[in-house]
Amino acid sequence: MTTIKQEVSKSVFDHLETLLDEATEQGAEGTIEHFKAVAYGIGAQMAIVSDPEHIPEFIDTVVSELGRGLQVGMQIAHGLNGRLDVQVHSVRRG
Repeated sequence: MTTIKQEVSKSVFDHLETLLDEATEQGAEGTIEHFKAVAYGIGAQMAIVSDPEHIPEFIDTVVSELGRGLQVGMQIAHGLNGRLDVQVHSVRRG
């Protein structure tokens, strides 16, 4: 990973961790709302910065990274080792 990628990745992770800590202080409902807000925000930001023609590939990349994060998080937090493959088979515009 390049230095820029490392810096951005760490900064985003640290900010999200702080927000999650604040949300979990509100209990399960706060935690759920946190993840819903993060998902909405990511979607809105993707739409703003992306060429509409590239949205399907962008979604595939983001969902694949979500899968990687889940896999690592499950190993770190729960000691569960395994492979988690996430694939997007279709994205349709309605």
